[in-house]
Amino acid sequence: MTECSYPDYLLKGTVLQNWLRNKYNDGTILVESKNGQYVFTLPNGAELTAVRFTMTDARLDGFVHPILRSDSGSTTGWCALVSYIYIATAMMNNYDMLKKSCREPLRYPSNLEWSCQRNSTLQEYQSSIAAKKNDLFLGSNEEIYIIEPNSLDEDGYLPIPQMDDTFTLSAFKQEVVRSPADLQKHLLKNRKDPHFCLIFLQSAHSRSELNCSHESFATLSSFYQIPASFLDFATSFGYTDQPLDYHMTGFSGDDTLDTPKSKRVEIPELGRSGCDHTTQYLLRAVERSINSSNEVNWNIRQMAVHHKYDFVNGRSLWVNIKTNKVMLGRVKEALEDEKIPIPCSEDGLSDSFAANMLIHLIHLEWCDESWRDCINSFEEQMRTVLEKAKTARFDEKPDLPANLKRVLTGTMKDTSSAPVGLVSGRINQGPQNGLLKSCWSLFTGAKQESCTPVQPVAPEKAGQPETVESNDAGKQLETLMAFSFKDVQNLYWMGEQLESFCLVIKLNRQTLRDIAEHYQDLASRDDFPQDIRTSCKGHLASFFRKIHRIDKNLEIRLTQIESLLSWLREGKALFDGILQYRSVQVSLIFTDNSQAQSQKMERIADKTEKETISMHVITCVTLAFLPGTFVAAFFQSGLVAVDEDANDVNNAVTLHSGAFKVFAMICFPLMAFTFLLWVFVFKFLVKRSSRPSEDEEKTVSKD
Repeated sequence: MTECSYPDYLLKGTVLQNWLRNKYNDGTILVESKNGQYVFTLPNGAELTAVRFTMTDARLDGFVHPILRSDSGSTTGWCALVSYIYIATAMMNNYDMLKKSCREPLRYPSNLEWSCQRNSTLQEYQSSIAAKKNDLFLGSNEEIYIIEPNSLDEDGYLPIPQMDDTFTLSAFKQEVVRSPADLQKHLLKNRKDPHFCLIFLQSAHSRSELNCSHESFATLSSFYQIPASFLDFATSFGYTDQPLDYHMTGFSGDDTLDTPKSKRVEIPELGRSGCDHTTQYLLRAVERSINSSNEVNWNIRQMAVHHKYDFVNGRSLWVNIKTNKVMLGRVKEALEDEKIPIPCSEDGLSDSFAANMLIHLIHLEWCDESWRDCINSFEEQMRTVLEKAKTARFDEKPDLPANLKRVLTGTMKDTSSAPVGLVSGRINQGPQNGLLKSCWSLFTGAKQESCTPVQPVAPEKAGQPETVESNDAGKQLETLMAFSFKDVQNLYWMGEQLESFCLVIKLNRQTLRDIAEHYQDLASRDDFPQDIRTSCKGHLASFFRKIHRIDKNLEIRLTQIESLLSWLREGKALFDGILQYRSVQVSLIFTDNSQAQSQKMERIADKTEKETISMHVITCVTLAFLPGTFVAAFFQSGLVAVDEDANDVNNAVTLHSGAFKVFAMICFPLMAFTFLLWVFVFKFLVKRSSRPSEDEEKTVSKD
């Protein structure tokens, strides 16, 4: 193997590599650039010295180039190579360069031959789309719709569809491409571009992948030399958990009217004159959808559009990226109903230019279609929530806390006549009223345990006015409890959505103004075709009027949404005030309840103190008479005999020793057993009562 080198500033590396592979019939030769030199390895015994070349036309790497055949002679190989380079470069026209770009679609947009952007910028775009391709494209579900004018066959009849995905109408035909190979076959036909071409890409929804592969998208963009700036709009699609670009819209326009003819990229093989203008824009609008619960949802969806129009041949290209088939259906309907004239070769430039403006209007009118229904839907939802706060009746009576206190404590009056046990049980149960019990459970989280119901003691003086006031207070408390934090969350969500709608409308209006300014600038240019200027003057005026009308409609929608936002902010403030008022009132209820409970406990404590004094008196009297009672009982037991006739103490009492022994043998052990049994039972109860606290300590330590 012979290693050779050659300066890299004289020619392109691909040209040198193709020449070497063809000359030595070795497809493995690889040319690399190192330190300003092309380095390559030739087969054994091969060298580039003393070589003479003869040239014959043949295809080399897909282009028409001369085949160089070596023969002995005096001409050096490098001189012949340089001669070949100049000839090959001269023979590689714009069409050849375009096909070369299409053979490397995955390098898009770095493979663009006539880009106004720096190579470093194109490489950044290429790296970005390569990193996002898995989330942006879904090749397994490829479905690219292409609509073109119908053409007649040699016999003058409409062609018969050759594929199941093709159907033919009177004026146009639609083809569905399902693989990159089919797309290349469709684009690389030996024909000129159709006079109009509509290409539609879709996705399932605004945050899902496009229904085409990365290769197909790059092939399409390379063939039509779509600028890399269109990727800024196309990458707003793709799979993501959250919306991308925060409702971004945009517009970019370019033309070659002022470009000298010698510098225009003309491709006669495809019918491209190089004198054209390009518009690209991204729009957003709301669309209705039905969820699984059969509820209406309003989603912000985007649409990216690329359009190119040839001012010489009247050819137009449309690439539409949309989240569903809505735009495809509308354009087809307009074509079928002949609302859009089908541009063809026989028509002048004016008809094709006017047809393109009508397609623009189909896109722009989409921005204004669903806003009215969406605004009405949000107004209805807001009214449902805020009307409840607006019509709620509070503070009908100035003594609401006192009434609530009576509602809460009315069942606890006259507790002095109830037994202590019943009073204590009733206090532990909390509020007895059903509404207050719910309030108690809501704010304390206490579980309602089943227990023996205690009948409340009715107040001695229960009058009708107090009952009416208590019922009114209960109703007001019930009204307060009807407001929940979920309503506040709904209001916040609606406010967030309305803010998004405002942003989308403002950005759309700016895009509409940019489109109108672009066409106004075109019409005012000196190089603008006179045929279009004269024949389409009325169409342009109508186009501008309709854009202005759409802009005014969006301004009206924006005013409506801003008014809804003001109403929503006031409603949220009212709602927050009601929730704060509810918290204050409930706090007052529990404060009054605690105060009432304290008063009841004070009365119970006073009563208990009085009863304790009585128990102390009883205890003292019992202790005073206990010795005498014990002695009297002992003497009456029969163990001691009393002689009533005795004159002195010694002979007055006689102890029956045998009976006493029997008494002692039975009584004293029984007393000891009873005492010990009580001691064991007491310790057992103490130990059992201490177990829950130990378990709680262990649980806390584990946590």
